[in-house]
Amino acid sequence: MERAGMQPQVEEDITATMWGKFVLNCSINPLCAISDLRPGHIREVDAFDEFQSKIIEEVLALIAAKGIQLSDATPLETIKTYSAKKFHRVSMQQHLLRGRTTEIDSLNGYVVRESERLGLCAPYNDALTRIVKGRQYQPEGAREHIPE
Repeated sequence: MERAGMQPQVEEDITATMWGKFVLNCSINPLCAISDLRPGHIREVDAFDEFQSKIIEEVLALIAAKGIQLSDATPLETIKTYSAKKFHRVSMQQHLLRGRTTEIDSLNGYVVRESERLGLCAPYNDALTRIVKGRQYQPEGAREHIPE
């Protein structure tokens, strides 16, 4: 990979890296998908900024309950800073625009199911999952074609 100029990076704790990415995806993708906002706009709407914080807090509570230690000591701040600088259309938005099924069940839906299994509550992730599922629904004949 190095010879191909890809600059691979060996992760010391791949579990921490994967869960860090999971928190990021849970807290940005579905919010942008339901609102059609870009990540950098989340902070501009107080209610959405707070919603994002609640989603992150629930995911972090699940991660702690599972005994997983993230490498980032301040994931909420890191995600907020990252979001503020990004203005791309996230993949979940793109899926909805193209009438495709999203990864919501594998992200926030997982947080809800696993939190429940461990005796935790995740009402913000539950609400977000349900909203995205509603947005995924395409009544017969109502789908607008968006080119790839």
